[in-house]
Amino acid sequence: MKKTFIVLLFGALIGNSLEAQDVNTDPIVMEIGDEKITQSEFLKNFRQANSVGDNATADQKRKALNEYVDLFVNFRLKIKEALAERYDTVPSFVEEYSTYRNELAAPYLIDSKLLEEILQEVYRRNQQAVRASHIMVALPRNPSPDDTLKAYQKAMDIYEQAIKKGADFKKLAIALSEDPSAKDHVSPTSGQELKGNGGDLGYFTVFDMVYPFEEAAFTMEVGEVSKPVRSNFGYHIIKLVDKISIYGKSSIQHIWVGSMSDKDENRMMSRINDAYRRLSEGEDFNKVVRDCSEDRATIPVNGLIEDVPVQRMVPEYVSKIAELKVGEFSKPFKTDFGWHIIKVVKKDTIAPFEDMKPFYKQRISRDQRSKQPQNVFVENMKEKYGFIDYTSKNKQAFDELLSALTDSVFRGTWAQEAKPATAGNKKLEFSVHLGGSIPMGGFETCDEELPPFMVLGHNNYAQANMGLNLGGKMKYNISPNNRFGFMATIDLFYNSAFSYVKDYKDVEDIPSYINIPLMLGINYDYNITTDLSIWGEAGVGANLRIITPWTGKGLTGSNDYLASEELAYEYKYDNAITLAAQVGIGAKLM
Repeated sequence: MKKTFIVLLFGALIGNSLEAQDVNTDPIVMEIGDEKITQSEFLKNFRQANSVGDNATADQKRKALNEYVDLFVNFRLKIKEALAERYDTVPSFVEEYSTYRNELAAPYLIDSKLLEEILQEVYRRNQQAVRASHIMVALPRNPSPDDTLKAYQKAMDIYEQAIKKGADFKKLAIALSEDPSAKDHVSPTSGQELKGNGGDLGYFTVFDMVYPFEEAAFTMEVGEVSKPVRSNFGYHIIKLVDKISIYGKSSIQHIWVGSMSDKDENRMMSRINDAYRRLSEGEDFNKVVRDCSEDRATIPVNGLIEDVPVQRMVPEYVSKIAELKVGEFSKPFKTDFGWHIIKVVKKDTIAPFEDMKPFYKQRISRDQRSKQPQNVFVENMKEKYGFIDYTSKNKQAFDELLSALTDSVFRGTWAQEAKPATAGNKKLEFSVHLGGSIPMGGFETCDEELPPFMVLGHNNYAQANMGLNLGGKMKYNISPNNRFGFMATIDLFYNSAFSYVKDYKDVEDIPSYINIPLMLGINYDYNITTDLSIWGEAGVGANLRIITPWTGKGLTGSNDYLASEELAYEYKYDNAITLAAQVGIGAKLM
């Protein structure tokens, strides 16, 4: 049986019949329980699991196929057994499966175009280093809105001082920065007295700083001072000092003369200049190091300092390394530590972009820039599927939610305060409104001998009134979102009427008139903003209709209709029980 099966699959494999096939031409090659496996499905799995290409020999394909059949069957049998034993419901499996699923789904939940742009930007920045100074206004770990506002205002005051002509950024940093390293201080670990850096952070490259700080520094021009930049540490006023081309780690040899405590400038300059003269005359660098350098730690290794990244090197060293080629040495230069000459032994070179991408993807997943492709993807999906932001549609409910939140929500300790139970969130609302299209219909009497609202069916007419109304509404809400409720409205509106009047043919001269309806019924509100809504209502009520000489003109513009004996009484005044529905737009008063 297996031999026949292998022959069948082998013939299909040789013929490359891996495309989607018609049911009639795609035979079932095996059954595992109640599961039927077709030829195309099996061969698709075989190709994905094996590296046997189309150029492989017939014997190679047959051997690989024969081995895979047993693996495939055993795998499917294990899956069926696991499902039968309900292993898929075990918490440890569910958690592991969820982790794998999220990892597999992650690449599909980002905007790939933006991700590629970010990776390209990281690649460019990785070949550069910037030198920046900063003045920091610190924030507590979980700042309140008041803390944040005060810190921002202080940072803006410092910024205004920093951009003034002639301002000394270093002096401002020493005087105002809340970064302890800006001032002379005692090391909390060693207890040594450390000289302050005056806000100078030295050189750094991509990923060395928190992302907001990095983004600001890499997008500034040399000499520019930034407005306050927010990070987890507080607000930073940044001054860009320098920008150079350099990558990775460097190895150097150096000659170091003097120290921070050495005040004999003439001695130091004489010694370092002598070393430079000897190097310029072609003397071996190793010998000059042994004769002239005063760095006891590196003299035994000929002044060698290996594989140091830019952020761990004296800034003056970094700028010299960027200028020099491998094998070249610098002229003497001064730092806070003394006088120096360096020789570049090795410089890292960056790999091609495609080789660096996996590393970059892993790194950006740990900082804020990773959110950008996700956010763009979400916005695109919102637009594609017609997302509606109900936080703006129902601002009142959203504001109520925000008012209940405190900073404790970010610490995972927030709990909603208990509120008195309410029946459907019932409450009264009062509003004024303007009606757009107001159909009103009913049966109203024309009989003079009986009260108008008691006789129906005698010389009646059915009427639809179209017009604009201005009125007020009182609503008692019966739904949690305040959309449905019982209402009472009173309106005043001018009507241009068109009617069907029973037993009356002169429709053209039906007059216009003023209506004052009082309605009771059901109301529905759709909130545009907290205080403005579109509403609709249906109900029953009483209507007072008034005819005046200036409203009584019919559609032809005459008052002939008022002269009719049959209906003259009715159109001096009228009231009736009326069924009605109306829509409009309203502004809430309270």
